[in-house]
Amino acid sequence: MDQKAPRQRPHDFWFACGITAGILLLIAVALRINVDRQPPVTFTYSTPVAASYGNEEQGKNSSTHVQFAESTVHPGVNNNPWGYDFDDTGDLINDEIPLAFCKYFKCANDFWSDPRNGYIVECNDGYYVRTGGYTSACNKHGGVKRTLYQH
Repeated sequence: MDQKAPRQRPHDFWFACGITAGILLLIAVALRINVDRQPPVTFTYSTPVAASYGNEEQGKNSSTHVQFAESTVHPGVNNNPWGYDFDDTGDLINDEIPLAFCKYFKCANDFWSDPRNGYIVECNDGYYVRTGGYTSACNKHGGVKRTLYQH
């Protein structure tokens, strides 16, 4: 007696492809979220070398150290990992703004595209702009509320 293999329905194949794609998408999103939530790590590199003269060996105590330092010692506004806050004992933020900045702060629509490059300020309506120091800073957002600083 011949037994026939069960016939596979065509929609089963597409259903399996959809499930697989969905699982892969969830894994990719989960990995991206974990990467974005990690604060940046600062590397400190030093090479202490003891210089000796005379009959002693030169560089006897030479070594290389890599030290991992925390990204910040100040708690950041909106739990930002860079420690940006409103304490004016810090430095103005106008260079090397992290690309993930707008994930922690409510950026104005032209935050990245505005050609003026001042320092970061919070506007009265809660938006953040990079035009601090200009007379027109926050002019579309009710004026400047306060300046953001780094430490």
